[in-house]
Amino acid sequence: MTKKRKGFTLIELIVVIAILGILAAIAVPRFGSTLSGTKDKADLATARTLQSAAQTFQANSSTNSLPAASDFKTSGAMAAYLAPEALTSTGVKACQNTANKFWYDAATGDVKVKDSKPADSYESLN
Repeated sequence: MTKKRKGFTLIELIVVIAILGILAAIAVPRFGSTLSGTKDKADLATARTLQSAAQTFQANSSTNSLPAASDFKTSGAMAAYLAPEALTSTGVKACQNTANKFWYDAATGDVKVKDSKPADSYESLN
């Protein structure tokens, strides 16, 4: 009477592990670039929110003035227009992509997300 063996041979296991390694080598770099792109898009959405809040502040202001960059703090005038978790005692919370910063032009109310100062009229919000 002969016994039937159950299970995989060593060669079959090595082949499966090699295939999984190849798939992982392809998937990991794609995941990293997707994550970076997602952080950049989140920063752009936050910049649009900050700009909308500045425009709302201007619309509600009796002098029709835009907020100063220093108003984007927990104790500043913009605290009423933004969620508390968006502000810190020193300014706006940091960008998702740590290479970027939020830049604000108090003359136009424009908010940009860049790694360096876009123009002389812009001040850092974080």
